[in-house]
Amino acid sequence: MRLFLAVLFVVLFARPAFADFAAAKAALKQRDYQAAFAACKAEAESGDAHCQNLLGFLYAEGRGIHRDPARAVRLFERAAAQGFAPAQDNLGRAYEIGLGVPKNPAKAAQWYEKAVAQKNPQAENHLAILYVEGEGVPRDPHRAADLLRRAALSGFPPAELNLGLVLEKGRILPRDPRAAYIWFSIAAKSASAPALRQRAEAAARGVARGISPEARASALSRALKWHPGAGDPTR
Repeated sequence: MRLFLAVLFVVLFARPAFADFAAAKAALKQRDYQAAFAACKAEAESGDAHCQNLLGFLYAEGRGIHRDPARAVRLFERAAAQGFAPAQDNLGRAYEIGLGVPKNPAKAAQWYEKAVAQKNPQAENHLAILYVEGEGVPRDPHRAADLLRRAALSGFPPAELNLGLVLEKGRILPRDPRAAYIWFSIAAKSASAPALRQRAEAAARGVARGISPEARASALSRALKWHPGAGDPTR
């Protein structure tokens, strides 16, 4: 079983009050990466964590500017040192895959933990995968399951899919096809990324074959009615 990794780097989770970042955010939505870079450059240099993280994303991905992983990491470090959870998660991801720094899963876990302490769902999902695989941390199925549940219940689609996967296969939780079908259906409903949505839809179709029509209809109804904050839809 392979868990689904979220988007490599994350830009937005907190809501800043800075006009320059708002302009950069608007440019990102239009995929005008050069405009996003220009809008945030001065603020990043003056110490704004939101813009530092955004520029780190642009350098890491090579969007609107030449790709420079080492510079991306330096920007993530500056933002992470200010306690900005998305940057802490991005820095952890850089250490996990060895982007701009030597690969170091233990350091990745340390940075993920800092973001998890702030209830960052992407970091919860990333850290859960490390605990499933025992990379950088001791293998801990209970901690992994708890992190996946927290991220999924917050409405984070990659964690919704991953929770479905572990329930389908019975790897770190007891096998439960009905619960897996619910989470796959939720992920398919909430995912905006086509690859994630398609994988969730395919997983839902696959696990549905082992569920009775009545149970499947009830599970789908639960999935369609569920929203973040509504509690565990499988209970």
